[in-house]
Parts: sequence; structure tokens; C-alpha cells
Amino acid sequence: MVDRPRCAFCAEHAIFIDRASGLHLCGTHLKRSVEERVFLEMQMHTLPPTLGVAFSGGKDSTALLAALTALQKRLRIQIIALTVDEGIAGYREDTISHAKWVCQTLHIPHKIISFKELFGWNLDEMISASCTIHACTVCGIFRRRALEVLAEREGVHTIATGHNQNDAAQTFLMNLFSADLKKMVAGSFGTPGSSRFSKRIKPFSTVSEREVTLYGVLCNLFKELVECPYAHQAVRGEVRSLLSELELHRPGTIAHTAACERAVRTELLARRSSGIIPLVPCSICGWPGSHAVCQVCTTLEKINQRVQRPSVL
Repeated sequence: MVDRPRCAFCAEHAIFIDRASGLHLCGTHLKRSVEERVFLEMQMHTLPPTLGVAFSGGKDSTALLAALTALQKRLRIQIIALTVDEGIAGYREDTISHAKWVCQTLHIPHKIISFKELFGWNLDEMISASCTIHACTVCGIFRRRALEVLAEREGVHTIATGHNQNDAAQTFLMNLFSADLKKMVAGSFGTPGSSRFSKRIKPFSTVSEREVTLYGVLCNLFKELVECPYAHQAVRGEVRSLLSELELHRPGTIAHTAACERAVRTELLARRSSGIIPLVPCSICGWPGSHAVCQVCTTLEKINQRVQRPSVL
């Protein structure tokens, strides 16, 4: 009988193998490794007294909330979980319920805002009203605004998101494919010229998707949840498959791509400081942006015109 691989730091059986480095880790040392990398990443930022966590209730944000809760005393911060309810039937009810349970289990305050409350529509209604709108695109536009509004309500100026190393690599390629340099730096230091935009930080930026998943399982906080019914429309799925195939044959591809994303973003931020576009209030809702009418209001107007319904903003 072949003996199972042992952890590189103790005699326990390994549950994770880093194919690029050959490192084997048991459950205890995997958790310790993830938390240490999260701590080091957090130390690179000036942390506020209260940190908001973008918390969908899915695996990445659940693992992040668990890791930050474990590090809360070392980081000397308070944590508040911020959830956006997009209103997706047959999907969001379960994830919202799970999010509430996780926050109760971890004793973390939890605030929720919904598309319906803020925009007068839930996502399902928006898609039904306008078949020309791409669900993932419009969801991203409205979810970002909803999260900013909720953060403003709660006095939160920095938000941690659950984006992991794989996400960083995928986003980098997606931005390259669309030649969108602006998105590479969006949110890195908040938005100069307005206090209404929160700074975004990504504590899992050096942690792989597999490690995040295993960390959540080891914390006993995961639940099997259905996939978003609109997920098949996302371009990200194609990019994920491409990177996964490359990683299979060339271990380390994802980590190297994510590291390249960070290096490019740092360089772009250094060059951007002298060419910041001034923000102007949206002529409809008053939210600051780079155009006379913001993306949210532009999209809402398109939907409202199709059904002749007035905007609530």
C-alpha cells in the first residue's frame, strides 16, 4: 500500500499539494499558511478602525470572513459584513440565508441592501424588461453601486473582497482582451476627488482558489449552494477554462499571471497620479462619476423606457 504524502512541517497527512513548488501541507498548516498570507497582505494597507467585507455568502467571501475574523485581534480592527441582494430567484434566497448563518456563527455584524430597495427593480425584473441587457454586465454595475451606498450608510471607507489569485489572473486577461487599462486600477486607492467611493483591498490576492476552498471547508462554514443561473453568460468562464488548461500542463501559470497583474497595476497607478480625471455629479442621481450621466442611471433609463416606468433614483 502506497503511503499518503506527509505535511512538509509535521507528520500529519497532507491535504494540499502545491504542484508548482511541490510543497505538501496538512489541514493545520494550510490554514496557518493562508492566514499568514492574508495578514501580510493586510499589512500592506493602512487599515481603518472598521473594515467592511463584501459578503455574498459564497465560498470565497465566506472563507475571507472566517480568515479576517481569525486575524481580527492581530489586525486590531472591527469587521462588518456587507451583503447585496440582487434578487435572483431560486439562488439568492439560499445564499442570503447562508450569509446570515455565517455571520451569526462568527459573531460579525451583518447589513444587507437590495437592488429592489435601491433601484426599484431586482435583477430578474431588469433582465425580463430588456432582453438586450447582459445579466452579468448589468449586475456588476448595480452591485458596485449598491455596495458603495451600503458602505456609506455604515460609515465604511475600506472594503475587503474575496477575490483570490485565480480571480486576479482571470481579470487581468479579461482586461487585456478588452484593452481596458482603467479597470486594472479601479478602486485600488479609492477614487480621488470623492469620499463616496471606498478603497478596495483583496486579502486573498496571493491565495489560490483551491486553498481558499479548502480553508473554508476546514473552518466548517461551507454549504453546497446552487450556481447563479446567469453564470453561463459570463466571459470569465471561458477565461477560467483557458487558465485551468494552462495550469494543468504548466503549474504556476495562474500564480505568475496574478503576479504580473499586480506589477502592471502598480506601474499604472504610479503613472496615473498626474492624470486623474475630475469627477462630476450625475445629473440624475448626483453620484460622482466621469460622465454627466452615470452608468447606473444610463442603464436604468434604458430599462424604464422599455416599460415606460419612472426611475426611483
